[in-house]
Amino acid sequence: MNSQFKQIQRESGKSSLCIAVMVGSIVGPIGLMCMLAARAAGATTIVITDLAPNRLEAGKRLGADVIFRVGPDGDGDLVEAIRSGAVPRPDVTIEASGAQTGIANAIQVCIRSLTRYERTNE
Repeated sequence: MNSQFKQIQRESGKSSLCIAVMVGSIVGPIGLMCMLAARAAGATTIVITDLAPNRLEAGKRLGADVIFRVGPDGDGDLVEAIRSGAVPRPDVTIEASGAQTGIANAIQVCIRSLTRYERTNE
């Protein structure tokens, strides 16, 4: 993960730097550490996702700027929320859960939320 935090530091001069911490961000100490380290590295906006509303609220209290509930009872499709502007487009994405669905979701955010992807696949 060191390379993600170095990327945050390189990008921190940009006014719109955003980091998305994916599924599992507040489930345990690894995701929480990632969120706090991202802020310390210069992330101006931190987006966290999780399945559990209580964990998202804890993340909000600890400094997350945007919370997005994933899963069947969640806020909808994360990639579509990014495309529509409801959730900021991430410059850096960190997957902290290790769960197969979290990894797949992180990959989709990285691939499908890119402007270039949208232009070439319309």
